Amino acid sequence: MLGPIGVMARWVESGHVLYSTPEGNLMALPVDGKLTPTADPILVQDGVRIFASAAALWSAASNGTIVLGAGRTPQSKLVIVDRTGRFTALSDHERGFRLPRVSPDGNRVAIQVGTFGTNVDSDIWLFDRRTGTLSRFTTTGGNSDPVWTPDGKHIVFAGREASDSSAETGRYASDVYWQDVEGTTPELLYAGRGSQYPWSITPDGKTLVMDVTAQPSKIATMTIGSPESMRDVVRTTFLNRIPKISPDGKWLAHTSNETGRTEVYVRPFPGPGRAEQVSVNGGDQPLWSHDGRELFFRDGVSFVSARMEAGLATSRTVLFEDKFLMSNATNYDVLPDGRFIMLHAPVDRTVLNVLVNWQAELKRRSQVRPR
Repeated sequence: MLGPIGVMARWVESGHVLYSTPEGNLMALPVDGKLTPTADPILVQDGVRIFASAAALWSAASNGTIVLGAGRTPQSKLVIVDRTGRFTALSDHERGFRLPRVSPDGNRVAIQVGTFGTNVDSDIWLFDRRTGTLSRFTTTGGNSDPVWTPDGKHIVFAGREASDSSAETGRYASDVYWQDVEGTTPELLYAGRGSQYPWSITPDGKTLVMDVTAQPSKIATMTIGSPESMRDVVRTTFLNRIPKISPDGKWLAHTSNETGRTEVYVRPFPGPGRAEQVSVNGGDQPLWSHDGRELFFRDGVSFVSARMEAGLATSRTVLFEDKFLMSNATNYDVLPDGRFIMLHAPVDRTVLNVLVNWQAELKRRSQVRPR
């Protein structure tokens, strides 16, 4: 274990281990001949294109030449998708959308807008289905991963840590905030080591479930308003992410790479109890149906429904070919009527860039003292 959280690690002759983060940052960790870290990791490139399971579009030769998919932000539209994969545009707005979240009454969609592959410049916007208007909800940048409270009165989100220095170091960190939907000042709910990403709130509105990326990474819960109540619910040597509470509050769906690839699991909540595997050929981005009888997930090719009984998958059905915009996080949501909100990008706008002699830039960055 080298320490930092990341995937797709590769050693290069300059004495660095290159890896990508779930947020889409390509990082370089200086190491010695025994692969022992000698300094903190440094940002090589942000905005690297990411796919489901947090895989990123980049590769490196042993001499350090890097090819990566970065550059322009995929512009997408909000679309409504039925269970056969047929879709209709929800609006004409086309932006760098990510992570749509439907309000409990189905009337509004909270959505992240910013550069694909990074949260550094992102903010949360609200789309009103009744009026067709898109309005800004947060304004400071570095805000991501919105989650509605069950009463629809607040949105919980990951916001930039006050001491963040990602502009020079790539060590972006986020804490958890919430804000009244009427637009009051954000209120800090939790701050800790690493980054925290909120994913789910129990049906009674009292408990928040989140990813915590500090080593070792984990899934944790916290009573809203009581940060001292933070406790681990899933903590292993593997990467466990994207926890989703069932509508009855009894089951927790999440992903883990313990088999060597990302799969979807369900376990009793708040525990104890064994995690049961739901997906069989890879799975990511789990979401429950509103009645809790189905668990949806994506496998990179198909959009799948698993029938659930008492935490076990009794059957799995491919609903449609998954041609909608992917991400390293849950890039869709379920409407109250059972259809889906997804993102459709008509054209793949990925640009392949080649990076050479990037070590000189890393040396400069390593000499910059974080503000």
